[in-house]
Amino acid sequence: MDSSERRRYPRIESQLELKLVNGGADIFATSVNISRSGVLCVVNQELTLMTKYRIAIELPFGSGDKASRKWIKCEGVVVRVQTAEPGSWHIAIFFSDMKESDSKLLREYVDTHQQQQGY
Repeated sequence: MDSSERRRYPRIESQLELKLVNGGADIFATSVNISRSGVLCVVNQELTLMTKYRIAIELPFGSGDKASRKWIKCEGVVVRVQTAEPGSWHIAIFFSDMKESDSKLLREYVDTHQQQQGY
């Protein structure tokens, strides 16, 4: 990890499927990186800063015969919006509310991948 990383929780690179819900049509996204406190993802529509979303994230665990997928749910707030390329945006979301059981699964996922990525 770069010594300039000042985040409370380090990020890991990971492409995960997300679903964002805010009363209208569901928005599907793919993560670029994730930490215990938030996610950077790519979406195909521009979102508004400080908008709150209900979020579902699919986390893969294990491999081979022991592979499984678990969904975690939380609420999050859009804290950054940047154009990625024409027709897509990088959206940074801060996790504002998450059940302890889901937080534990996310922590386990991130910690395992930090070790694999050499952080």
